Amino acid sequence: NAVTRNRIKRAIRENFKVHKQDMISKDIIVIARQPAKNMSTLEIQGSLEHVLKIAKVFNKRV
Repeated sequence: NAVTRNRIKRAIRENFKVHKQDMISKDIIVIARQPAKNMSTLEIQGSLEHVLKIAKVFNKRV
């Protein structure tokens, strides 16, 4: 439902806002899969950070 979609989008946006200065300039597309709807905001942000580290999008160690 829309409430869940917006909660997930807010968590993702917040994560990018927090780490903006630590990231290299790249276009990034995030697709939230079905399990994301049952995750807390902290779990979503942790998962996103993990994926971004694997993708080597951070300038320095985060």
